[in-house]
Amino acid sequence: IVAVRSSTIKDEYLGTLLSQTNLADLEKILFVIPGVNSIRSTLDISEPTLDYILSNCRKIKKIGNLLSWSLSNEYKKEVYTKMKDQNWDLEIIDKKMTMR
Repeated sequence: IVAVRSSTIKDEYLGTLLSQTNLADLEKILFVIPGVNSIRSTLDISEPTLDYILSNCRKIKKIGNLLSWSLSNEYKKEVYTKMKDQNWDLEIIDKKMTMR
């Protein structure tokens, strides 16, 4: 879990972090805002990061909080549809929550 309010956490940084470390066995990844996560698109994390995680972290079981990420509703719907159609064992967090 990375709970941060920083301009450092964005696609470029996460792409480097994820590709330079062996995260194939990663099961949970949560990028959230400390405190209440209730504002959409607070973090500059978008489609490339989620695509990378879904493609390269084969054991991933939990991803979030997409509410705080900069993802379009259309893209999220595509991911949910793909998840359902392919019967992925994956929990996606995309809701208001409090991180303490």
